Amino acid sequence: EKKTMTVEALSHIEGNNVCADCRTKDPKWVSINIGAFICIQCAGVHRSLGTHISQMRSTVMDVFSEAEEKQIAALGNKKVNEIYEKYLDPAQRMNESTDTGTRENFIKAKYVDKIFATEGKDRSSWNKVKRAATTTSTAMAEYIGFLKIHLIKGDNLIAADVLTSDPFVVFKLGKQELKSKTIPNTLTPVWNEHLRLCLSGFHESLKITVFDEDLVGQDFMGDCEVPLSILAKNPEEVMDVKLPLRNVQSGIIYLRLSFEKIIH
Repeated sequence: EKKTMTVEALSHIEGNNVCADCRTKDPKWVSINIGAFICIQCAGVHRSLGTHISQMRSTVMDVFSEAEEKQIAALGNKKVNEIYEKYLDPAQRMNESTDTGTRENFIKAKYVDKIFATEGKDRSSWNKVKRAATTTSTAMAEYIGFLKIHLIKGDNLIAADVLTSDPFVVFKLGKQELKSKTIPNTLTPVWNEHLRLCLSGFHESLKITVFDEDLVGQDFMGDCEVPLSILAKNPEEVMDVKLPLRNVQSGIIYLRLSFEKIIH
């Protein structure tokens, strides 16, 4: 069986070698679920949409599974834009000098509202959004690097069900949010999961909430918070953190935190 090209190699193929959204050359980011290669400015907007819309990864810093590589190889910028920009007026297409507010609203119209993908769709709303463009985009250029989170385990968690729980963890940093995998039927879960969030400065705090996964919703199992100023003194140090959970009778979460400087 022929081996799939690496994601970094795929980024140099014609069509993938410019941003799928604004045509900036040599994009260093890829949306693994959409299958498009994206520049650093547009990647910040994609992250603000949430991972249910676009899951951003670095083509040079991240490791991809074989399944992810195959999915990206099967799509790419040309096929993605044949879908998402099928009915786009070329005069409305972005370029590398497009302002931040317009960039944000264009990408939302393209991937969230799918205004340019559907025949007969009312595209006047995009024009209105464009006129009302703001500068609230959390562009990647505003970040100083990544907060790397190694979610190790939990201990002595409360039983949200009759005798046990199915715990998962939600991490929030500013407008960003990540959810861990769920570990079924345990009060001492071992996640051993690696996650990353973009970091704009060490003045922020990482908010952590533990939930019990249920068929009809989720039950609160405690929360805690980590001031990231603890990383400021020596950003290259890997820090082990033991966090007692608040607002519940018991529970501890064990993390390993570190900082990785962003490569533009």
